[in-house]
Amino acid sequence: MYQKMAVYQKAKKLMEMTGIEKLADNTITQGSGGQLQRVAICRACITILRKEKKAL
Repeated sequence: MYQKMAVYQKAKKLMEMTGIEKLADNTITQGSGGQLQRVAICRACITILRKEKKAL
């Protein structure tokens, strides 16, 4: 449970940094092209964080 909360907090911070925190509850089709690109970047970062966490 702790790991999920840590990943969630990091994901939220990434969304705030990229200005897409308002899109957190939207479906993927409800964003503009630029917003969707930022979502993809955040997803990639979260994937990397998860893999690093498993490697530790």
